[in-house]
Amino acid sequence: MTDREAFLAAVLDLDPAVLHCPVPPFSRAFVHAFTYAQAHLVPMLLRIWPLPDDLPHAAGSGDFARVRRWFDAAGRPALGDLANHFPSNDDWIRGNLGWGAPREQQVLDTALAWAVMNNHLEIADFLLGHGADVNTNWCSHEAASILHELVWHKNYDAMQFLIDHGIDMTIRDYRWGATALGWAAVARPRTRSLYPVLHRLDKAGFIDAERTVTPNGPRARVYRLTKPGRKRLKEIEESWTTLTEGVRRVLRWA
Repeated sequence: MTDREAFLAAVLDLDPAVLHCPVPPFSRAFVHAFTYAQAHLVPMLLRIWPLPDDLPHAAGSGDFARVRRWFDAAGRPALGDLANHFPSNDDWIRGNLGWGAPREQQVLDTALAWAVMNNHLEIADFLLGHGADVNTNWCSHEAASILHELVWHKNYDAMQFLIDHGIDMTIRDYRWGATALGWAAVARPRTRSLYPVLHRLDKAGFIDAERTVTPNGPRARVYRLTKPGRKRLKEIEESWTTLTEGVRRVLRWA
């Protein structure tokens, strides 16, 4: 669906029963809006749900005054009860990221991620100066990095922001062991799906695959690098290192 805003507006104009619920049903609508850089949908979502009063939602919506409210005069986080802040109050989301028990750092890093994803870079800069980690493994589904997520949205300003603030470009995602650069290659417009890439790697003998049962029941195909695949990956990494070092030397003397 390419025009979510028009679709949601059309649905709400039909005056659905959800608009009249004394207690709105549970939803992660705001979470998805901020995670997938759809903060412009928030005004419509507010017709159904109130915006949670916590640090990540303040950061995602670009409300700098509300963000500052969660820090004391010395600049230290003053979050109060963590249970009132996302994702401390969402076991499912924390489970996806492998984050375990609620911690203050998770709140700070989620606030950073939502600020970056929605181009509130002044807020993101503030959060980085007040405890958020640019190298957090936050991502939309499983552990990776904010930079991994950004490549799908082609948000070059936000990518540059993270690079300028020293994000570790070698961070690899949980499932594929790929860097953000690898994700970017897959996200190119001419590459519509990951599966043709996996097929070519399989055919070349660089990976092998097996079907396995996931904890939730459905079968999934799991891919692993073969010995030739690991050798080829090392060659590519060495080639990339040589290239970037050459560029660095050129720029140093430019």
